[in-house]
Amino acid sequence: MNSTAHAKQTASEVVPETVSTHFSAEDAAKRNAVERRAPHTWEQRVNEIGGLRGLVLRVGLGPPEMYAKSTKWADQPVPVVNNISEHIFVWKFIIPPMLMQWISYKVFPDLHWHPVAAFVPYAFFFILLAALTIKRFHNYMLEYGTFDQENRGRDHISDKRHMRLATGAVIFLIFRVVGLFAYSYDRTVAPTLSVWLPLKIFAFEVILDYAFYCYHRSCHQVKWLWNIHSGHHAAKHPTPVQAIQADSFQEVIELFIVPTIAYLSTGFDFFDLWPISCVLIFTEIYGHSGVRVYFPTLASSFLWWWGGELCVEDHDLHHRYGRSGQSYGKQTRVWDSIFGTCAEREDTEEYAIIGPKRVKKQKVA
Repeated sequence: MNSTAHAKQTASEVVPETVSTHFSAEDAAKRNAVERRAPHTWEQRVNEIGGLRGLVLRVGLGPPEMYAKSTKWADQPVPVVNNISEHIFVWKFIIPPMLMQWISYKVFPDLHWHPVAAFVPYAFFFILLAALTIKRFHNYMLEYGTFDQENRGRDHISDKRHMRLATGAVIFLIFRVVGLFAYSYDRTVAPTLSVWLPLKIFAFEVILDYAFYCYHRSCHQVKWLWNIHSGHHAAKHPTPVQAIQADSFQEVIELFIVPTIAYLSTGFDFFDLWPISCVLIFTEIYGHSGVRVYFPTLASSFLWWWGGELCVEDHDLHHRYGRSGQSYGKQTRVWDSIFGTCAEREDTEEYAIIGPKRVKKQKVA
């Protein structure tokens, strides 16, 4: 299905947008002339929304250019971005709480951090990583553009969903760290970094992705599961914060059940799972940015030769094509490659030397 038809199909599902103070009246009038979107009037009063939910919405709200159509990048090849700088960025948040605890244990060897006391610095840096990753990719979206931006900008969070998304984001971020402590924290053990950590990160992501792949593919192929999962697909062109857009049942599965399977399967300790959790949240956020670059996930980039690396366009296409979208993995394309559900990329070049054939046709559900 061509992009013009897709734009018509998407437009038919929503009502005309109202002018938001996030945009000038002139910009909104121009956009209203060619696009129809669900109302997002909450943007007019975003600074009036208090508490953690208001903070989530202010962080998640991107610059106006992010939501607008643009042909600036339409005829240019997708640039290849080295992700070494992103590894460094993530480790800036992994190291500080570990270093604080390590110094404390060296200076006061008999003073072991209670889980509640330890939770505070680890949760702080985890949430800070999530917030600054969102802002980081807002900047990348302005610099490189986004996939399919010549047809449509990124989707706004609708009035119907904005508070639900904000609530889900707060719960998601807090309970990701709570789960980490519940499964693996031992107050008597001082922080260490295993020399096998890179391999452990990859192994964990592959195991996690298998559990997620099975669940995610089922959501697209079983009608009653799709009725639950479809809330996450309300965004055809998602933004970073919409990585956490879901309904309650889906949130329980993705927040508790799927990670639990990976935790129990690996048996890794807290100081393995802490950096792994930081890599995961970074990947989940940037995977929903739609930024128009070839930028494989941190743990899968070395699989390019086989086509097992997951890049931004893979999940962006998955959202764009709704229920019939392929590429069900969220950390790698390992299981999609094995089971033959990799969608063929439309803009990003395939660099694989060997690997299975890709699914060439997708339909809008």
